[in-house]
Amino acid sequence: MDVQALIAGGGIGGLAAALAGTRAGWDVRLYERAPVFSEVGAGIQLGPNVVKVLHGWGLADALAGVAAFPERLEVRSALTGETLGVLRLGSVMGQRYGAPYATVHRADLHGLLLDAVQKAGVALKLNRTLNRFTQNLEAVTVQSGDDPPVEGEVLVGADGLWSPVRQWLLGDGPPRHRPRRLPRAAAAGRAARGPAFQPGHGLAGTEAACGAVPGVRRPIAQCGRHCGGSCRG
Repeated sequence: MDVQALIAGGGIGGLAAALAGTRAGWDVRLYERAPVFSEVGAGIQLGPNVVKVLHGWGLADALAGVAAFPERLEVRSALTGETLGVLRLGSVMGQRYGAPYATVHRADLHGLLLDAVQKAGVALKLNRTLNRFTQNLEAVTVQSGDDPPVEGEVLVGADGLWSPVRQWLLGDGPPRHRPRRLPRAAAAGRAARGPAFQPGHGLAGTEAACGAVPGVRRPIAQCGRHCGGSCRG
């Protein structure tokens, strides 16, 4: 008997899970609360590990049609334009990891996954909001609106940050905002001329600012929602 997989959420994660399950021989049903499939947002970066998976799913040509495959990544000072670091991509990534590094718009990645899922025959249930789920040692059961309950061997919660499935499973409630800054990048560079580093003024710093700490000379900058500077020895 085929494994019955139930998936909550029709975003990139849900569609990828549906395609993987179908390719593994599972019978997949995907529930999406929106009346139509759509994806918003900006571009995303795909490392070689992700690209290798997409190629393995037979999506190499589809990805090549919508993605860019840069040859290098540069980090530059926001004040001077000076190159702080270079990471070689392109053929170097392909030779080292067996697949390239890519950048793609979220909507394009979502679109190629949706097309693959539809061709694979996944049962797509639009405008369906899961009300609850129950489980025992034999199966998990989901309820959507007034539809009859549906049983499966596995339920995948790919329904986003506000995931009801996660809240039902863990009882942790909705996400809570925590006013903390999470650095998204750290770059070492030469001391910049001029006044000491000021948050929000780019990837630069001064030797004078870092020299206040014994043994520390190289300024770095960390950028999250706002930019801030710190020092590295």
